[in-house]
Amino acid sequence: MKKSIKRFLFIPVFLMVFLSISQTEDYKIWEDNFNLGYQYFNSNQFTLSETHFGKALEASKTAFIENAEEPITTLYFYANCKYMLSKYNDALKLFEEVLNKAKNLPQRNVDFEIRVWGEISSIYSSKGNTIKAISEQVELNNFIEEQKGIKSEIYATNVNNLGQMYFALGDCNTATIHYNKAKEIFQNINLRTINVAIVYNNLGLCYFGAGEYAMANETYLEAFAIVEELDQLGTNFYSKLISNIAALGQVEGDYENAKLLHEQSLSILLNLNLGDTIEYAEGLFVYGSLLKDLGKYDEALNEINNAKKIYDKYLEADHIKYADIFALLAELNLINGQTKEALKYYEQAAQLYKEKTPESNPGYGYALNGLGNTYQVLGDFEKALQYYLEAQKYLKVSLSESHKDFGITIMNIATVKANLG
Repeated sequence: MKKSIKRFLFIPVFLMVFLSISQTEDYKIWEDNFNLGYQYFNSNQFTLSETHFGKALEASKTAFIENAEEPITTLYFYANCKYMLSKYNDALKLFEEVLNKAKNLPQRNVDFEIRVWGEISSIYSSKGNTIKAISEQVELNNFIEEQKGIKSEIYATNVNNLGQMYFALGDCNTATIHYNKAKEIFQNINLRTINVAIVYNNLGLCYFGAGEYAMANETYLEAFAIVEELDQLGTNFYSKLISNIAALGQVEGDYENAKLLHEQSLSILLNLNLGDTIEYAEGLFVYGSLLKDLGKYDEALNEINNAKKIYDKYLEADHIKYADIFALLAELNLINGQTKEALKYYEQAAQLYKEKTPESNPGYGYALNGLGNTYQVLGDFEKALQYYLEAQKYLKVSLSESHKDFGITIMNIATVKANLG
């Protein structure tokens, strides 16, 4: 989630004094490239921004010989470009270098250190190493508590970030605890910022996953109200929010409005020059899911494959995001009668869910259910029953017994038992 918010680079205090001072030729090279990099970054032209911040970084090494802080600042901006281009390993290495150097400055800037440390934990999450991300974020939150206190905006923001990492792990229960804690802090200090809207959006995602659609709708609408108050329509957070609202409408049967909202969401990302990003791939995935529900299977398959192509550019092969891709590809192939392909994709999805998520994530149970469906189509009712029973066991843990998907699994079991006599 963190990268789904439009990011404007902030300029640390120790850099501000240098931005209007004319010095050497090297300084001029640094200044010109820094300013261009900054402008390109804030218009989401990250490749151009990366080029200019790279040149600025090289020039800063000689332009600021007497100032240890400035090369650190330019390095930070250069790392941000790598991050936004999904060059996670490069970004991680650079941010870690920035943080180590910042900690050793004669006068430390705690706010800057917190921001950089937060980027590091976020990158681990983006890479799919969620356990490491949680470990980093917990350590960071302890540091923030010591430095800023538990009633501060920055502490609430990072509590929310920790919740997002548990959500990425599939642990919505723990995520919700952190989201509510962040919400309470924001309410106590009487804030209605974009970070508060993000908390409500995140709560909506958890309610949605639990099948509590009325609560999801309530929290999404609260997030939407804040976005409107802050005039943040047209941002990539707004794009994500309306995509989530569309998904809610989708499960409630409002397909036409959901389709319009999904298309609007994707259009916003394209207008923001974000058509080749993980965020856009995620948007294609949910849009493909909608097209599947509308019975437009070939179009859905095309969108899912387009999403996968973007993932293939930026993610490691065992990233958890592939589990959702494989599961939907399996379902579409099963619908199209391609049972061999369906089995392959369901098995890949099941393996990733089992290896990468806790039992509280229903993904593994859904994949097992899909395998059961496929074997039922093939007429192998004994194997289908085996997978349905295994799915029932996992979904009983990850979903409530009143959840409709748990009920579907029970019906599947009854069906194959009837076929077995």
